[in-house]
Amino acid sequence: MWRWIAHFILNNRFVLLLAVVISTAFWTYMASVHLELNHKFADMIPSKDSSMIIYNNLKEEFGEDGMVLVIGVKDKNLYQLKKFNDWYEMGQKIKKVDGVDSVFSVAHMFNIVKDDSLKKFSLIAISPKGARSQDHLDSISGIIHSLPFYKGKLYNDETGASLMMVFINPKKFNSKERGTTVEDIVAITDSYSESFPEIHHSGMPYIRDVLFDTLRSEMRWFLVFSALVSLLIIYVFFQIVST
Repeated sequence: MWRWIAHFILNNRFVLLLAVVISTAFWTYMASVHLELNHKFADMIPSKDSSMIIYNNLKEEFGEDGMVLVIGVKDKNLYQLKKFNDWYEMGQKIKKVDGVDSVFSVAHMFNIVKDDSLKKFSLIAISPKGARSQDHLDSISGIIHSLPFYKGKLYNDETGASLMMVFINPKKFNSKERGTTVEDIVAITDSYSESFPEIHHSGMPYIRDVLFDTLRSEMRWFLVFSALVSLLIIYVFFQIVST
């Protein structure tokens, strides 16, 4: 039995090798075309676990965490008219990127104002259209710095650091339709390099996008090299057996 199998393989080694090559090439092609990446992080605990149920209920109530891309600059001259308006304009452009829900920075802040007539508090944009003049900007800066809640979180006067928080739509970002949301945001920030030479990006959406791009490109090379190594091993095996 085994002698016949060995004899059959040796006598038909070129046909079998060709079949292996064709099969490997076919499945490599199928993998490269139809292989899809899961854009969500795998759940570490079962969905029916009590802690997981509480977490999912929390997400439904308050939204998903880890969907904020942070843009940071360190510039003590941010409250100069041109730079502040560039910071505001950059945020407005980022708002229009597909997949972005909202933007929050010192140029897009809100103040809580008491409405006596309606007997409620209202959110009022501090600079809804940027700053019209340096005097107007000084007035905006005064309002910003009168709100201690944002100090040390959205800006730091001692270092000149200021953050822009970009809220990404979780449903779109966690699907294959995420597109080039992060790349478009980075492209917009790069276009303001004249006003902000050093712009830094961070946050889970940015990190995940970089990792997925790296994984996607390395996956193709992994498939190609694994196919080549498999063919080489089979060829060497047949050569050794035939001798």
